[in-house]
Amino acid sequence: MDRCPTELLHLIFSYACTDGGFTGRSLSAVSRHIHECSKPFNLQSVALHGTRQTLAFATALKKIPVHLRQVRHLFISNDEVDGRDIIGSEKPAEPSVWGVLTSFAPFSRRTTPTPEQERARNLSRVLDSDLDLAQALLTVLVKISTSLQTLAITFECHWVALRSPGGMANMATLELPNLTELSLAYRAPTDAAFNEFVFRAPLSFPALERLDLSGLKLLSYRFTPQLCDRLRKMAPNLTHLHIPTRMALANIFQMLPPGQDVIPPNTNIFHLSPTIQRVLVALSGQNTYICSDGDGCDCWRCQLLDKVAPDSCIVVLEGRGKLTWQKLKDQVEVDWENRASGGDGCWNESSAASKYHCGF
Repeated sequence: MDRCPTELLHLIFSYACTDGGFTGRSLSAVSRHIHECSKPFNLQSVALHGTRQTLAFATALKKIPVHLRQVRHLFISNDEVDGRDIIGSEKPAEPSVWGVLTSFAPFSRRTTPTPEQERARNLSRVLDSDLDLAQALLTVLVKISTSLQTLAITFECHWVALRSPGGMANMATLELPNLTELSLAYRAPTDAAFNEFVFRAPLSFPALERLDLSGLKLLSYRFTPQLCDRLRKMAPNLTHLHIPTRMALANIFQMLPPGQDVIPPNTNIFHLSPTIQRVLVALSGQNTYICSDGDGCDCWRCQLLDKVAPDSCIVVLEGRGKLTWQKLKDQVEVDWENRASGGDGCWNESSAASKYHCGF
């Protein structure tokens, strides 16, 4: 390998380093020559799991020369990997005032916390961890903004609302000029944090073509029209959209741009970008039985399939919408890696739904 032309090695590494960083790290240990040749590709694909890894990576990026920060594919989740940080760096714990005072208290006054107090502390730690991860993610995105092409995020938010929504007005525009694909799996106790960020944060994805929201778990989809309009402004060149069933049932078909073959005609002021070519719907619910009523079935599943039938750009897919939250997060990472390697990922249409398997 050491005698192999550098140009050929670079070509090989560009195809090999698409697995979240494992191959890149392994190449660095092969030999000094391979270590040097693989440097531009070590960070080509990066998968981060948990707050500790993300904080460590954000810190490490500060020490890496700009020309080597070529992260093209990024996956990030707030799920820790076995409770450890495989990058090997932890955020130093800062003692709280309460903790310092307790350490100086007489032994007789150091009482065991009640279950309620322990739950409150655990929740506080989780909330702090979520905030640390969000801030670290923004730091990472700013540093790799010009190279990033695909981004997948799985995030279980524990906030009831953003801690400082007023700060959105002072936030610098997050522009990812070369991002072409974005996937999001998200859920939270309320929709407030999601709505505050999506509708207020200055975001710009001018090259974004494929947006996967099939893992978006909102409590209400009443703001679907406004979300479509926001996407039109934020990602004006969007061509493919993957959405959950409940979002599809929230009259999203009326948000398709004018000129599409949609019934009824689009008269809504909110609509998606006119560049939209394909809308995939991740069907939820079971489909273990054959629909016994044929064309006369009025279940929501058959109604959905009837509604999309006149429009050839809409495809309803089985499978992904039925996954549990944990399996959905795992699938998002699998699909992200598959896309980085040149596969179809979540855009595979081979599992198109049939009207006669509704499960009712």
